Amino acid sequence: MKNLLRSVSSFASTLAFYACAHTLDVGSSALLRSAAAQVVDEPSSAPSRSDAATGTSGEATAAAAPRSESEQQAPPSVPLGRGLAVAPVLPGQQIVFVPQVVPVASTPVDTTRRALNAVYFELGGNALIYSVNYERFLSQDLSARVGIGHLSVGGGVSSDAASLTTVPVMVNYLGVGRLDHRLELGAGLVVLYMTARTVDGIGSGFGSGILAAGTATVAYRYAPLDGGFNFKAGFTPLVSSFGIYPAFGVGAGAVF
Repeated sequence: MKNLLRSVSSFASTLAFYACAHTLDVGSSALLRSAAAQVVDEPSSAPSRSDAATGTSGEATAAAAPRSESEQQAPPSVPLGRGLAVAPVLPGQQIVFVPQVVPVASTPVDTTRRALNAVYFELGGNALIYSVNYERFLSQDLSARVGIGHLSVGGGVSSDAASLTTVPVMVNYLGVGRLDHRLELGAGLVVLYMTARTVDGIGSGFGSGILAAGTATVAYRYAPLDGGFNFKAGFTPLVSSFGIYPAFGVGAGAVF
């Protein structure tokens, strides 16, 4: 009779514990482990019929009968809140906490261009020799550029001389790439004005001419959206009636 009362008391204590854990959102694994150990260790078998028939005293020690499958089933999972839950506990097993991952929304990246003007010096490039350039962004990814370069050799009254002036006019597309790092694709014209003077013992001669050639740009371009240091480097060929002249250029300046 004492064993039966002890089993009923243990079962009632376990039910009360899990009711409190569900209501108060218990977060301590130590308390759950202690309660599970109490259920496993407490004897729950009543005196057998053979003991009752033979008059065995209730104070005698009786071997506990093996539990059935229904008795060995673990209590249901207990939610603990804050993204944790307790898995069912079987005798000899440990309580497992399963975290729940909550996705975090990413902050959108601002890709609006606020620096719309650029001034830079280019060595080589579309002007062949060098050029000083001004560029204006017409939209987020489209720009127009004009530059000028000049080179003269010789000089003096009694010596030969020659000069070359170049004016590149370009339209550039910078829609390939991400943020400040872009691929620049450009096309346009470069106007070349050439002069020459020769001096010999008899007299001197002078000549000049203008040539327009097509030009293109395939280059890496660093042009910060909010302004700052501007850099470019790439392939800048010229195409004219004389053929294709491969050229390369490197430029640096500021965008604002």
